[in-house]
Amino acid sequence: MEDNKKITPEQIEAWKKEHGTVWKYTTEDNNCAGVFRKPTRSEFGIYQGMIQKGDLIAASETLAKTCFVGGDEAVYEADKYFYELATQLQNLLETVGGEMEKL
Repeated sequence: MEDNKKITPEQIEAWKKEHGTVWKYTTEDNNCAGVFRKPTRSEFGIYQGMIQKGDLIAASETLAKTCFVGGDEAVYEADKYFYELATQLQNLLETVGGEMEKL
């Protein structure tokens, strides 16, 4: 990873203050890494709409670009990294399960 793309602990703390929880994604070959934040409800709605239309790649690409806060853009721009990143993006969508009960 280029020096100007390195993610420092100070940057991570600043991103946490700005965005709350953040996630670092590092490629398996350690050539690049990016930091992502959780999407807003409206951003998630756009993502879901694209999924429902069957455009999985565009949905994942939109979510990655929208939630990217820093690091190396190659994590979502280079195909060899994007395909695996796309499978990991669901980790940004923190949820707590629940159960609906008919009363």
